[in-house]
Amino acid sequence: MTYVAYSTQFDLALLSLYTFYVLFVILIMYLRNEDRREGFPLVHEVNGQLQVLNPRSAPKPKVWNLAHGGPTVAGREERALDGLLTPPARVPGAPALPLGDPLADAVGPASYALRADVQDLTYDAKVAKIVPLRVAPEYSIAAEDFDPRGWYMLAADKRVVGVVKDLWVDRSDVLLRYLEVETSAPNARQVMIPIGLVNFDRRKREAMTSSVLADQFLAAPALKTPEQITLLEEDKVSGYFAGGYMYATPNRQEPAL
Repeated sequence: MTYVAYSTQFDLALLSLYTFYVLFVILIMYLRNEDRREGFPLVHEVNGQLQVLNPRSAPKPKVWNLAHGGPTVAGREERALDGLLTPPARVPGAPALPLGDPLADAVGPASYALRADVQDLTYDAKVAKIVPLRVAPEYSIAAEDFDPRGWYMLAADKRVVGVVKDLWVDRSDVLLRYLEVETSAPNARQVMIPIGLVNFDRRKREAMTSSVLADQFLAAPALKTPEQITLLEEDKVSGYFAGGYMYATPNRQEPAL
């Protein structure tokens, strides 16, 4: 076997090792720079002062060509939560407590991100991805499965809040995403709830959720258009009903033991 040596102390193996060291350090520096695109520069939680770690605390802006919303500069816009939360203690890392109605204010587990306020589209056909069955005749409920349309919808306090009007299907993943509930008069309107948060009683022909109470169900986020749901609205609806498991009643916020 031929042995390549550039001197008595330096050979090809040592060159490869040093090259690896240099490239590894460059990779670490690159990753540490890229992971500062959100949340940097740091601001002290208590006094609000800017904390500059080094001159390269934030990388140069990068533009993403998103499918929804077009070219977007990396680092998403954050919601303004001033006046909605307060820390129980003036120490870094203290949890923020809601000042008002956390479900209505959409904070904590009920929060949402500022996603694009446009419909999600299928990858191939570029049509609306999540739609009600009434506008997607190519989809239907299998004969061996139950169809909850027309069933009563009950909230966590066992009160009837309306009737299941329709089911919303995901054309890409081919599964049901939401229940559309027509609430009772006099304030009849359309309410969307993730189907994963609903239980069904085939004998009583009832749909039930333990997420929120009846009054909270009637105050759920509404859709701008009856037959479409945007990415932003999906986040609002999912956050609202998921947050109900902590904020629907005062005792849910307390420790179990």
